Amino acid sequence: MERSERSVIMLYNYSYGMRIDDPMTPGTLFRYASIIHAIIAALLTLLIAYEPLEIPRIISGGSAGMWYTMGYLMYLIAGPLGSLYFSSLYGERKSIVGTISFIIYTIGVFLATFSLIYGGYYAGWMMHVYPVHNPGQQIPTQQIHLWLVNFVLPAGIGTALAGLGALIGALGAIISRK
Repeated sequence: MERSERSVIMLYNYSYGMRIDDPMTPGTLFRYASIIHAIIAALLTLLIAYEPLEIPRIISGGSAGMWYTMGYLMYLIAGPLGSLYFSSLYGERKSIVGTISFIIYTIGVFLATFSLIYGGYYAGWMMHVYPVHNPGQQIPTQQIHLWLVNFVLPAGIGTALAGLGALIGALGAIISRK
């Protein structure tokens, strides 16, 4: 390969912030994850404004719709911001503990927040939107809450995984600094 071709390839790879021969470090993984989380958070925010989904009615109705709100807010904090924080903790240091932390934390964040978002959206829809479009018909509140209980365990497991991943990540960052 000629020198000019090699320069073009290296320039291309530097535009993405890494070289081909560099291994993925926990800091790099968390940095790329924060970008992906930011895109997902932006899409979730745009969905709130999409009128046919009637998310504002679900959120303002409270009760089951609060699950949606809590999942959305948790995702905004733990997704892009949490990943960006861990990216800054690790920098470019190699750490197997950091990689394990990344996997556990990311799975936990997605499981916890999207369990709350999905459960809250559909329970809120059954409670606040369905009666508006079907006058005289209403799904009993007890039935809605019994359906919503199915999301307590996944949200709890996801929260525990995210917390464990954050704890392992903090310890891993301290250990890797030495």
